[in-house]
Amino acid sequence: MVEMEKGADLMQALVDAELQPSRGQARKTIASNAVTINGEKQSDPEYIFNDEDRLFGRYTLLRRGKKNYCLICWNKALSNRE
Repeated sequence: MVEMEKGADLMQALVDAELQPSRGQARKTIASNAVTINGEKQSDPEYIFNDEDRLFGRYTLLRRGKKNYCLICWNKALSNRE
């Protein structure tokens, strides 16, 4: 599990979650359609997380390939209850 803040991008999330060793490798992985956010494929390396990506207002499931998962926990300050 990794904690992120508003405005985080997909490449940095992959690196922070240790699903990729670098932003360059993360970019290649995203471009090859090997990354999903909450079960939906994402192919834009410049993708920035938004409110619709949060499950239960707090979590996002990030997957690289078939067996590599990470749960992103968004800081409470980002919830809709601000």
